[in-house]
Amino acid sequence: MKRLLFLLVIVMTCFQAMAKYSPTTLAGLVDESDLIIHGVIVSVQEKSVTVKPLNVVKGARPEAIVTLDKFEDWTCASRFTSYKVGQQGFLFLKKRTTTGVYFSLGSGNEVEIPVLNQKVFYKNPNPNYVKGLQTFFVYGGTILGHVYNYNSFVDAIKFYMANRAAMNASKNLQDELSKSPALRRIFAELQYYRPNRFY
Repeated sequence: MKRLLFLLVIVMTCFQAMAKYSPTTLAGLVDESDLIIHGVIVSVQEKSVTVKPLNVVKGARPEAIVTLDKFEDWTCASRFTSYKVGQQGFLFLKKRTTTGVYFSLGSGNEVEIPVLNQKVFYKNPNPNYVKGLQTFFVYGGTILGHVYNYNSFVDAIKFYMANRAAMNASKNLQDELSKSPALRRIFAELQYYRPNRFY
């Protein structure tokens, strides 16, 4: 009986946390970021990691390295694997106005999108949506979501930044959407996570 009560408390806590937590879409990450980089972890400390930028997609190129706090797992969100030197990924970062230090956006670790062998592994942000998802094993962890070609992913982010208004208004995008799975993902999330939609 105690075990059942304990499980019930855990489930209710998770539901309450989910009610307060909305995943940040890829478009939202792009919009809110001051800096988007593809970087590689060069050192791992107890509470932080040091990342060397390999490619800058948005913002000014930072110093030689960027130090970030590790994502702390919580009841309803966790990183796909432990931090290790050599892991690569896209990071969506915001700069603190008071200190100038960068920090990661999102409460569900949406801001770390792993890159391996010129492939980008994008975790599905919506636990209720399962259509077309695949399971990928990346850096010793598991990601349920989508895989994109590296250059196509970068091009999709840049296209979105240059055509934000058209994408939000769903205008004249069929040619671009037909060519880019990553751009279709951004567009699909924009449609699904409109402010007046509940999920």
